[in-house]
Amino acid sequence: MLSALGVPAAEEQLFRALLRRSSATVSELAAETDRTVAECTEIVKRLETTGLVNRLPGAEESYAAVPPDVAFRSLISSQQDGLPVCVARI
Repeated sequence: MLSALGVPAAEEQLFRALLRRSSATVSELAAETDRTVAECTEIVKRLETTGLVNRLPGAEESYAAVPPDVAFRSLISSQQDGLPVCVARI
C-alpha cells in the first residue's frame, strides 16, 4: 500500500508494527517482524528520516509511529515536490 508513496516493503512492515502498539524498541520490533536487530535499526532510522516514526525521549531507544494522516501528508507533499511542472500553451 505504501509502495505507491515510495515506502519499501520492509519499512512499511515496521511502520505497521509500530501502528499496532503505542511504542516499541528496536529489539521488540525485531522479535515481532522476524528481522535482526541490525536490520530493524537501519529500517527505523530510515523511517525516522522520512518522518514516519519519532524516537521517544528516555534512556531506552523506543519509537512511535507518526499518525498516518500526518505521515502520509508529508510523504505526498515530498512526492509532489519531485514532480515536473508542466505548462500548457493555449
